[in-house]
Amino acid sequence: MNKRIFCLAAFLASLGACACAQAQPYGIEALFARSGARSLTFYECTGKGDSAKAICRSVNRKKSVTFRRDGTASGNYFDRKKGFTGTWKQSPDSDDVSVTEGPALGVHFSLDGKYLVYCGEESDEIYPYVLEEKNPARSAGASELIPREAYAGQIDAFLAGLVHFKVVGTDVRLRKGAGPQHEVLCKLNESGRSKYDTWSEGVALRKTASGDGRQWYHVLYLLEHQEEDGLVPMDAWICADYVTASSLTPFDRGQIEADRFHVLNVDDSGIGPMGELPSFSFGEPLSLRREPDSDADCVAVPAGTRMKLFGGINSGDRPSVLIWEAIDASRIRQLGWMPLDDLETRSGYAGEQAVRRWLARQRQAR
Repeated sequence: MNKRIFCLAAFLASLGACACAQAQPYGIEALFARSGARSLTFYECTGKGDSAKAICRSVNRKKSVTFRRDGTASGNYFDRKKGFTGTWKQSPDSDDVSVTEGPALGVHFSLDGKYLVYCGEESDEIYPYVLEEKNPARSAGASELIPREAYAGQIDAFLAGLVHFKVVGTDVRLRKGAGPQHEVLCKLNESGRSKYDTWSEGVALRKTASGDGRQWYHVLYLLEHQEEDGLVPMDAWICADYVTASSLTPFDRGQIEADRFHVLNVDDSGIGPMGELPSFSFGEPLSLRREPDSDADCVAVPAGTRMKLFGGINSGDRPSVLIWEAIDASRIRQLGWMPLDDLETRSGYAGEQAVRRWLARQRQAR
């Protein structure tokens, strides 16, 4: 018995079944009813050990089968490049599931709870698959996604409370707090008054605070003039007597939206027209990572959210793509990172062809 089959023997024993023997009926329909999802994806188990939990601890995301409520199925274990599409049906009095591709090719599975066992033509061709919950955010404690209209409102409200300031004079002190008793962090100069005028303006909260009988601005950013201008985050105070305040510039808005809210203005950033970004949506909820290589912080994206792709493919331990959402006619916000293999194994969703064309262009660029 080869090593793979030896490992699977314990798996099948833990299910109380062998090969394609009938287990306790559970059914694809029952899984749909319990999860509320529109599709169910099973991934091939690749772990090792003497228990189902151990064997299903790791999966091969390049081999999967997906069932949908409309009776269709898709997968990629026949041909990794082409994948397959077909219809599925379940025997009304058992847990046996069949997937048919065309008139000739049929594949049979034995289903037991979240485990799916693929039984090949030969007696030793036994491949267990495990169901991946389509909304892991509920159990992982992921943060809920703020609706895009509310998010745009939060951004606009925050920006409305800011001013762009310019320093008047030389050696204007930037302090840790509102008042002369606080430590001096650095000195600023009016633009053109000193050769050390790299920092001569910035962004502060519109509302001032009192200190020693004078008003002080809370500085959030300094505008740095280098080879390329940019706002540098800051937490300091400057006396209002030595600055002039005005409305934010378009540059200010773009920099702050990107830094604090992970929002890009498509019209101003050179990305191209909004309509050129691939648009797609899934029929089930999605959990996206805040960071590409960490599951520690995730965001729950509701089913039907119209998402967009921009930014290429991140080449980390597990390549990922950055998912965005349009919040208005010109701005997109960052939702989170999605593993590339997860996106590639999905099919039958709205906008799939546009996504696949985008992925093909990204591969060529790499």
